[in-house]
Amino acid sequence: MRSNVPASYSRHLSRFLSVWCFTLPFVLVHSLQWIMIPAVSLICWSLFVIEEVGHVIEDPFNVHMYLPNSGQEDVLIIEGSQAHILESILYTVTLHCIENMCCTRALTSDVLGH
Repeated sequence: MRSNVPASYSRHLSRFLSVWCFTLPFVLVHSLQWIMIPAVSLICWSLFVIEEVGHVIEDPFNVHMYLPNSGQEDVLIIEGSQAHILESILYTVTLHCIENMCCTRALTSDVLGH
């Protein structure tokens, strides 16, 4: 599975957004005066949150593995997650079966009078 957004595009977008947010107060100071401070804060915060949400959507479970110079920089570690889930399921099922077997033996011995 590959990332939809190339890293160079993401870096360029982040730099452009930073420069734009840095210059925004200089543009708005004459027209808004002191209201410019909360207005710019709200606008910049909103844009940076949207950018961060975009990054989180690309890798929602944070299982991104970076292997430099391998040609597989965007490989997701799915096998490790699957092994952990399988191990957890097997443990739960085994524990449940052991509990049921103990209860079944206790009930059987009570019914049979042993």
